[in-house]
Amino acid sequence: MTPESCYESAHDTIYRASGTAPSSPILSLMSLFSPEAKRVKRARRMIFELIWEKTFDGMFEDREYATSIFERHNEEVKRKVPADRLLVYDVKDGWDPLCDFLEVDAPNKPFPRLNEAGTFRNRIRRRIALTYGIPAVTVLGVLVLLILRRHLRGLSRATRWTKRSRMQLYSRAFASMFCTCYQKQRSKR
Repeated sequence: MTPESCYESAHDTIYRASGTAPSSPILSLMSLFSPEAKRVKRARRMIFELIWEKTFDGMFEDREYATSIFERHNEEVKRKVPADRLLVYDVKDGWDPLCDFLEVDAPNKPFPRLNEAGTFRNRIRRRIALTYGIPAVTVLGVLVLLILRRHLRGLSRATRWTKRSRMQLYSRAFASMFCTCYQKQRSKR
């Protein structure tokens, strides 16, 4: 993998997924209610601090600078690791070079492609949906219940409910909230 293709891959996946800030106000709020959001917040902070700030000096968007960091890192590894213990490997080559280097048989399974850009983005979308979606739906549900409860109080004061069941009360309240054709009956006093 060339430094340019490495940059493209990192930019289009982990950089976009982790964002340009260690956290967002929405993520901070969600992390109060969701353990998954808390884990995502910690991971984003770690990625931001270790990779974007420390490794790339906050200049990852400068393509030329970032690729020079990749090149410098690769050269440093090649200098420090003995040639007989180093495999310069491109994952596009699959199992064979890796298994030959490790002196093991290649598995009878297809080579995993979990970190290809499309697969990575789909995984991130699912994680975002779980991290933000479930707590958001929960909060929305609580808000609807609070609004419905408040609305019911208003209906019970303004309407005679002498022989109505609780379920009829709820269904009428729901209908009055969402249907413009519903009109409240006023009690005659």
